[in-house]
Amino acid sequence: MVDTIKNGIVVPVDAVQRGPDGLFVYVVENGDKAKMAPVKVAQESNGLSLIESGLKEGQTVVVAGQSRLADGSTLPSDADNR
Repeated sequence: MVDTIKNGIVVPVDAVQRGPDGLFVYVVENGDKAKMAPVKVAQESNGLSLIESGLKEGQTVVVAGQSRLADGSTLPSDADNR
């Protein structure tokens, strides 16, 4: 059976990270701060992750360089990886 999910939130699979407490993404806050946000992924397909919970529409996530971040890190001003 195939379901159509309307208004689903999707992010690139590269944005989703695995930590000791489960899956998370880094959300960009205040234009230059990285905030760790736990997420639940419903499914992955074609390079995208469908987020079941943990993100709101319109939030910006970091898709590269997460290994250099921690919760509250300042993002580089030339960051083009969001």
